Amino acid sequence: MDLKKTDNAELKLRSLGNTEEIAIDEEAIQYVVVTCGKTHFAFEGIYVKEILPQTDITFVPGLPNFFSGMIHVRGNLECVADLGQLIGLQPTKTDKLNRVLIVRYEEISSGILTEYVLDLIDVPKSKIRSDIKHTDAGRSDYFIGEFEWNNQIVVILDIVRLMRKINGEEI
Repeated sequence: MDLKKTDNAELKLRSLGNTEEIAIDEEAIQYVVVTCGKTHFAFEGIYVKEILPQTDITFVPGLPNFFSGMIHVRGNLECVADLGQLIGLQPTKTDKLNRVLIVRYEEISSGILTEYVLDLIDVPKSKIRSDIKHTDAGRSDYFIGEFEWNNQIVVILDIVRLMRKINGEEI
């Protein structure tokens, strides 16, 4: 038995707040867990390129209401969408703990303003439910699943649909 694999599986279980056993070789998906209002959401890790601290966001008139504005990221401009407004919730409360996730899908890149980034976790595929029960957390057409983490339900966001909305392809 490979002790290192066992330790990694045990650490994954602890990070999920579970005590049940899982297969060591079970495939897992990495998620960035964030908050918006009282709800926990997850972005699939492969799409999150950076997590930036709260920075000055420059308002740009004429953008859809879910855009907070623009930021400079190492000489490049990125639009910043407010996660709350993007999925039909209240605007994201702003304070010094906010984070901007730079998310990229295909050729679309955007910043997404979140209240807090809670963790970066690996979730075994067997723990992900596609039958979403947490439907009071905004527009459920932007949700693709959920899982339990630290005794909380975490709603998995549909990055493809969110990025298409940000790009003006779906409103």
